[in-house]
Amino acid sequence: MRKVFFFAVLVGVLFFTSCTNKIGGVFVAKIPVLLSEYRAGPAISGADVVVFDSGSTKVIGIGKTDSNGIVNIDVVELPEFVDIKCAKTGYALSFLKNLKTSGSLNSAIEMVMRNADLNSDPMNQKLPLVELDYMDNMHEKIDIRENITTDFKVRVEVDDTYNHVYKIFKPMFDSVPKENLLEFGGKIIGENECVTEATQATFDVSVAGMEGECELNFVIYDRNGNRVHVMEYLNIEKQDKELPENSYIPLNFTDFGTEAGRYNIRAYTRRRGKQVYGSTARTAPEGGNLWINLYWVDYASANVPDNAPPEGYNVYRSFDDVSYEKIGFVNEEYASGKAGDSLPLFTDDSAHLEPGKKVYYAISSVYGATQTEMIRIGSVEPLDSFNVELLSPTLNETGVSRNPNLKWRPTKTLKSGEGTVMYHYVPFIYDWVHGEFGQTTKPMLPILVEGEEYRMCIFTLDTPSSVIVPFSGNKTDSSWGCVWYRICPTGGKLFELDDDKLQSNKDYEWGLNVAYADVSDEDSLSRSIAIDFRSDYTGWGFDTFPGYTEPDFHNLFTTGLK
Repeated sequence: MRKVFFFAVLVGVLFFTSCTNKIGGVFVAKIPVLLSEYRAGPAISGADVVVFDSGSTKVIGIGKTDSNGIVNIDVVELPEFVDIKCAKTGYALSFLKNLKTSGSLNSAIEMVMRNADLNSDPMNQKLPLVELDYMDNMHEKIDIRENITTDFKVRVEVDDTYNHVYKIFKPMFDSVPKENLLEFGGKIIGENECVTEATQATFDVSVAGMEGECELNFVIYDRNGNRVHVMEYLNIEKQDKELPENSYIPLNFTDFGTEAGRYNIRAYTRRRGKQVYGSTARTAPEGGNLWINLYWVDYASANVPDNAPPEGYNVYRSFDDVSYEKIGFVNEEYASGKAGDSLPLFTDDSAHLEPGKKVYYAISSVYGATQTEMIRIGSVEPLDSFNVELLSPTLNETGVSRNPNLKWRPTKTLKSGEGTVMYHYVPFIYDWVHGEFGQTTKPMLPILVEGEEYRMCIFTLDTPSSVIVPFSGNKTDSSWGCVWYRICPTGGKLFELDDDKLQSNKDYEWGLNVAYADVSDEDSLSRSIAIDFRSDYTGWGFDTFPGYTEPDFHNLFTTGLK
């Protein structure tokens, strides 16, 4: 059994980092760290970051994150392995154990730090002791310093003396276990396998797709939100060294059908961030989220029985279309059939993604110790976030026309090198007095009627200019061709209006419950969601994230006599 120790934050260390960013000695290297609040979320500034010689209390570097959540820590020595601890008042601790310095410092090391649930004072928080025990499938102990040739088991034990253990995640190769996995249609389909409310767990670990020195990641959370991330390095040696002649080369998703709306890459930016704790964090627009879904055609969906089925797929990313870095592996068992259902196979929520920063992706099929050539699936340039400004009727305006002209504009001009950004909106008017079921009301919105088909009227512009939409009641508007209806948000049933005007001398609220922008080219779509609100439980589906993106405000106004 091999013990991995986690040490409490030292009072002197915390005090020292708050006063200076230097320690004695000659600096020999820099260790870059990028700290975020949650996966696909915004940065944490002003956090104390301490680097230790791994397995000891010896401090070799200290620093504090800037407004972008980044700190480049000068270290007085560079041992083979280091530990990194992050702390800030109001947050739980975040600790990275056993990071191998060779080959790991070319880009920022991504770390996540949660808001504290029980104890917000980092000076009084402690991290647990974790023990790892490796076994073969017969439960005989194995030495991980030797080459691993087959699947194995690992037992994780956590000492909960200080805080109750919340989750022990199943370890993963070359990826960090995540909570709240995103899938098609905005559903959270669960999380990587984990054991909850327990101090011990045993997991089966597959070596499919792995070869050479591979990074095995463990993640544990306690009830305060303190996070420990252990990195182990195992040498995997496969017997199969030859690539099959009939190996399967992944197909682009855009080649797997002719219908519109097929993309290999979909990037999403949300104005309002959802806390999605997991492996990596994204310095998304402040308070928002940013992630990218990847699509390709898996072996099962391609239906090519003459080809040999792969173990899975390696996923690569580049920011210059020259140097590609492996960012993950997707098992064929997991991928099987997803292309046929138009489901994404991989989600990239890295902290290295930025609005306006073009990113490229490639895929290869993996067979034992070999893989096929990389197939580029395309590139995408994520859009920035934006909001909307309600111009008329203004807040608390009185004497408003019973056929008001609703006017708004976006707060920001979005730019993209991939085409013209299109802006999409849907206005709503709320009549709270008319509401039924307590405070629940049936808002009014514009509808396009084509024969027996009724569709939400989405106002689309190719410029960030202001928009004017008149309320025409039960009459067809001559400018946009829409008719206003009441709608039951939960069921979607429409109700005709009785008049072509609002009632006189009555209070209403108006605003946008849908506002998003997107741009697309031959292989990718980038979408920025400002608002997608249907009810307290859901949106209209333009935001693929679970739940909804609520507007900041609606304007209250009072009609006049005309």
